[in-house]
Amino acid sequence: MKIVLLTIFFIRFLYADESVDLAKIHYEKGLVYYKNNEVERAKAEWQKSLEFCKDYEHSIKALKSLEEEKFIENPNDSFNKIIKDFFEKGLSYYRTGDFKKAVEEWNKALELSPKNNQILTFIEKTKIKNEVEEVKKVEKSEKVKEVREVEETKKVVEEKKTKTVKNPIDEKKVSELYYAGLKCYKQGKISEAIELWKQVLKLDPNNEKAKKNLEKLEK
Repeated sequence: MKIVLLTIFFIRFLYADESVDLAKIHYEKGLVYYKNNEVERAKAEWQKSLEFCKDYEHSIKALKSLEEEKFIENPNDSFNKIIKDFFEKGLSYYRTGDFKKAVEEWNKALELSPKNNQILTFIEKTKIKNEVEEVKKVEKSEKVKEVREVEETKKVVEEKKTKTVKNPIDEKKVSELYYAGLKCYKQGKISEAIELWKQVLKLDPNNEKAKKNLEKLEK
């Protein structure tokens, strides 16, 4: 009996997880339609999303936002039609993310109806959204910069490794040339000693002994 109950629970768990995934897919499809100003298709996708997961928060909020976008007419306002045109034009910019133009259109509406609460609310909401988007852009650019710096550091490290692999110092050869130069120096063969120590520095540029000996001879 316990095994049967566990199996049922496991199947329900998997189904619930799959339902959330499907709800997310339809929500994101709706978002694409919304940004393209295809409001009805966006609405249909978000409603479909809730068929798979009735508590999917993003779709619930999206549908609520669509309701808020319906223009509220003021019976005492003689410019309702013109104000509505400005409001909806502003919405079309708002959906595509062009907040500046959206606010411009809504300000035109406010010239005709300065106390229109719906438009004032949308302007305030847009300003906040714009600020959030700006913060995201800054964070993104900082993250990109950080990633680039890390990549540059990795590149430098890899280049150093490559150089080290490509040009390993032949310690044995360096030692042989250095002592051969020393022997020539003791025998009075100065030019030969200089040539040998120069070869040492070609193989090992940081060889202090060869450097000092050359400096002495050149003086």
